[in-house]
Amino acid sequence: MISKCNIVENLPYFLIFLTSVYYTITTSHACDTPADWLSGDALIQKGIGYLLPIDPIDNQNSSPKLWQYGIVKYKLHQSLTSKDKIEVQKAFDEYHRKTCVRFQPWTVGDPDFVSIEVNNNVCGKAHVCKIGGYQFATFGKNCRNMSTMVHQLGHTLCLGHRSQPGENTGALANLMEMGDINALYKCKGECHRHIWVPVEALIHADKENMYTFGYKTKDGFPIYPCRAQIGGEITAGIYNDSGKTCRIAAGSRVHDVSSGVEVLTIPGGLRQDCNIYTFVDSSNVLESNAIQVGISLKNNQRTSYIAFGSISDENEVIENSIGNVWLYGNNKGFDETDAEVLVGGIAQKLEEYKVLSCSLDTACMLTEWYEDMKN
Repeated sequence: MISKCNIVENLPYFLIFLTSVYYTITTSHACDTPADWLSGDALIQKGIGYLLPIDPIDNQNSSPKLWQYGIVKYKLHQSLTSKDKIEVQKAFDEYHRKTCVRFQPWTVGDPDFVSIEVNNNVCGKAHVCKIGGYQFATFGKNCRNMSTMVHQLGHTLCLGHRSQPGENTGALANLMEMGDINALYKCKGECHRHIWVPVEALIHADKENMYTFGYKTKDGFPIYPCRAQIGGEITAGIYNDSGKTCRIAAGSRVHDVSSGVEVLTIPGGLRQDCNIYTFVDSSNVLESNAIQVGISLKNNQRTSYIAFGSISDENEVIENSIGNVWLYGNNKGFDETDAEVLVGGIAQKLEEYKVLSCSLDTACMLTEWYEDMKN
């Protein structure tokens, strides 16, 4: 039996996530994940009855397993086109900005991973929960888009279809409530609250949530991080509000990108719920705390992060700038990797720079714990 999860044509995306986002679903899809993969004897999480466990036979596991620490390793299959990879990245972004779950490229030694693939025999299909070793999340036919992949990755994360008593189908809108994922993975804090907002969708409230982190160019212009795709790679740069462009240093050249530009916003501010967004010296920053920009569509072992650099002489700072730093799947950290930033209208590599990160304020947590104990 195949369970169908139809999406109403042109359903506004905020109804799917119960939060405001900036895309609409324009086609009708069916979820081809077998119903028996979505059912079993034990609930994953008591009290949330629509989070259904895997079947021990189909998924080769006697009990449902979550991804440890909410980290899902993935491989991008060779069946994906460049356009497919962009849709997959958008799906990852939806999870990264609304949950604490993180999709990270597979590296040598990772035993468990999800392979993101095209299968034109189905609209969408995925193993449910972590089954151990290889598993897949696929989309195909006319469903090769972000919304389908978001749905299938929901199954990867252990969500089934929400259904009423006597029903065995459920809508994507019911499946994809990000608060349920945060509850399932016991997400703490708000380090996942940053949002990349498309320039064409920016409203006044979004602009109030754009931050320079105290940095300006030498000429006094604010430095707002943005991102766009250049040469098949999702890369960070400096946002130009007047031109609605993202100026990016890539390959020793400067690019003013006007298509597909997104600006970093942090609703709630840089400090909230004992979490702090700040730039940290590359020699001290933890990769797990660094804010991801995106991936390379040409080499999925490459992940990009926001870098800040200052160029100075003996007397004064010549220029402040935002750029990009790439980490590869070879265990090489920020302290061993150069960043590329804009300086005086040219791209320049830096050995010393800072990386945007979000981390827990332990002093704040202790204060809150003390206050709770008093009360």
